[in-house]
Amino acid sequence: MNRLISKLTDGVKGLVRSMKEYPLETAVGLAYFLVYVFKWPIGLALKGKGFPVDVSQFLVWLVPHIVLCFTLHRFKDRHKLLEVLYYLSWFAWIPLLLWCSRPYEWTLGICYLLAAVALLVGTRPMENVPLGRHILSVVLKLAEGLVVGMVLWGVIYVIVASVDTLFSLSLSDKWYNYPSFFNWLVIVPVLCCSLVGSASSFTKGEHLLEIIVDKILSPALVIYAAILYGYIVRILIQWRLPDGGVAYMVLLFLCVALACHLLRLQLEKRHYEWFYKAFPAIAVAPLVLLWIGIFRRIGEYGVTDTRWYLLVLSALVTLFVAMLVKERTRRFQLMLLIMAAAAVLFTFVPGIRSKDFGIRSQTARLEKLLPEVLEDGRFPVVDYRALAADSLRCRTVEECYGAWHYLKGQLDTVTFKERYGNYGDFDFRSWKLHDIKSDLVDTELEGLPVIWSLQDVAGDIDLGPYTQLVHDFIVREDSLGIAFCRFSDPEDTLLYCPVRARLDQAGEDTAPEELLVYENGRYKAVLSTVRDYGGLPEWRATNAHSVLVKKPE
Repeated sequence: MNRLISKLTDGVKGLVRSMKEYPLETAVGLAYFLVYVFKWPIGLALKGKGFPVDVSQFLVWLVPHIVLCFTLHRFKDRHKLLEVLYYLSWFAWIPLLLWCSRPYEWTLGICYLLAAVALLVGTRPMENVPLGRHILSVVLKLAEGLVVGMVLWGVIYVIVASVDTLFSLSLSDKWYNYPSFFNWLVIVPVLCCSLVGSASSFTKGEHLLEIIVDKILSPALVIYAAILYGYIVRILIQWRLPDGGVAYMVLLFLCVALACHLLRLQLEKRHYEWFYKAFPAIAVAPLVLLWIGIFRRIGEYGVTDTRWYLLVLSALVTLFVAMLVKERTRRFQLMLLIMAAAAVLFTFVPGIRSKDFGIRSQTARLEKLLPEVLEDGRFPVVDYRALAADSLRCRTVEECYGAWHYLKGQLDTVTFKERYGNYGDFDFRSWKLHDIKSDLVDTELEGLPVIWSLQDVAGDIDLGPYTQLVHDFIVREDSLGIAFCRFSDPEDTLLYCPVRARLDQAGEDTAPEELLVYENGRYKAVLSTVRDYGGLPEWRATNAHSVLVKKPE
């Protein structure tokens, strides 16, 4: 017992030392924890001032914020300005809370990439072998910190649950969630900072690395290279351009090979040294395949933010493979810094951001196609039934839809409405009911007995004048029926379906569409299924696959 108490005491003392060593990092974790604790009053206060805050999404900024503070902590003694920036970095959570509570997905991803680079490149210039040793040390220590965090989380949960159960306290979720979030938002980040900040202890020839790199990844790369060359031979025989999706597979192969090229330097026995020495030559044909696939993909569908990052990363990988040719340029630390610089450049600099390239490309593509499919260049008035008889025009509309749907998610509502019409007024999939029926595949409630299903309908359901598919709605269900409400205003009911009343009146001669189709003169809903729960409520519509359409304005 005394030994256990001694161990616990040492652990607490170690944690306190870590918090004293990294006070600002501790304060950052506390700020995020307090935002989580007071999420409702903070959310309501900011919502009233035009800042809708989703705290669950805001918390994802903790990792890049902590890494920013930790990196400045390591450099703060080198210059007074860096020390000032270190202390100012604590306040970064305030603009993040206001501006990035719902972050643009690539912005968040790039910030995590920059955080990883900041941890891995170290604080001084390093040759390839010590750099690889440093990277492995950082990864292993982060893993150690996460394992400790999981153990602490388990201990906290078991203690709270035991007290709750033994004393019949019926504790609320706060007693479980608050200690857990304090662990993950405060204790674990500080512990990881303390571990990564200590001297490297990774030794060359680690058995785990030998298994991963030499016994798993390296032979897999050799096999994959053979597969790619076999695919290239097939292309040459058939004289056919590669598919655009091949670019992603080739890029993954090249990135893993570059990582293993560095990590293999830590091994004492290198059974695949011949492959890595010949890799710059082996990579030539896959690189050609990569660029053909990229140009084909972009030529057919234009540039999006995702394809722009694919293009930039492919250019960087091509450069990195070329840098492997000579010993003088084979510097992996320099490669990481170049990648970080490109990520910052094409994510945060206005005018050359990936998002800007995507908007310009898809706008040009859409406005080139619009005159071929629509008279006035806007989407609200589309004769879907006429499109069914015009396959060439229908194909152009389908191409138009891809660009339209991308711009719909990138432009603000006012700009988009002025250029192309309202949200939800065009969807290529809504021009014939067959496509709607094919979307109504029920998987959510699989295994429950079906009372009525769209599969029972003989032939297609006539939508009549309801030709526009509505996207932005949510579904509310109760024991009497199902309500389709506006996503932006859940209190505004577009259509209410009295399913319970119809079920009570249904007889043996009731047609399935009488239970599945509802309309009110403006909107029409087609339910996928009505199932028997055997309890309360006794029915349920599969709202995930229900369709709501409306008449044109």
